Amino acid sequence: MPVRRVGAWKDRARRAVDAVVALSMPNGRSVAAPLLLVDGYLYPHEAVFLYWVARSAPVDGVVVEVGSMRGRSTLCLAAGTRDGGRERVYAVDPHRYGTSDELCENLAHFGLTGHVEVVVDESITIALRWHNPVRAVFVDGDHSFEAAYADVILWSQHLAPGGFLLLHDSTELNGFNGPRQVASVFCHVGVLFDKIGTIGSITWARRKGGADWSPPEHGKWVVDGIMSSLKWLRRPTTGLYT
Repeated sequence: MPVRRVGAWKDRARRAVDAVVALSMPNGRSVAAPLLLVDGYLYPHEAVFLYWVARSAPVDGVVVEVGSMRGRSTLCLAAGTRDGGRERVYAVDPHRYGTSDELCENLAHFGLTGHVEVVVDESITIALRWHNPVRAVFVDGDHSFEAAYADVILWSQHLAPGGFLLLHDSTELNGFNGPRQVASVFCHVGVLFDKIGTIGSITWARRKGGADWSPPEHGKWVVDGIMSSLKWLRRPTTGLYT
């Protein structure tokens, strides 16, 4: 089954660059093909980061993804669970834009259907009736403050000791106001979390307890540095010399 592709030549070029960059990182080959063929907003070092969390986080439980769209991040998480022989990924998304068929086709194309449970529903609805331990939750759904805050609050309650909250689009590199505000309010070392960090546009936090393990941040300094420089060069210049 062919993977669905969208976008103009610029999108294809960006995907090719993402795949090449991922190949330069440890086990990046496991996510390079999805990055090459599936559109979505996920930097290559973020893709490798998600892979390693899903593969190696020393916690019992499943991986939950809030917001899947066509499955770019879903495929990276699923590749990690497959390679690590871990529990499956639960991909939760109401698919308001009609992307559920594309997600399922992309999972089938890469042979990862058996590693993902596609849940077509609202994140909050599923979280309120959830009862199983979660070792990592990747929050990338509705980017309003209210929705992102609700997702983080509800799903963090299900994190097993040592489990990871991963909040996408929440840093200064490529953040949105809603997730960024949620990260500033919620992601701190304290009562709930004992480690925090960022990579790309992801803020991560580790729930207290469990084995003392931090996810590898391959490519962080190089890719983040390049992206930050490009962002600085694209900044508005009006009025700087007046």
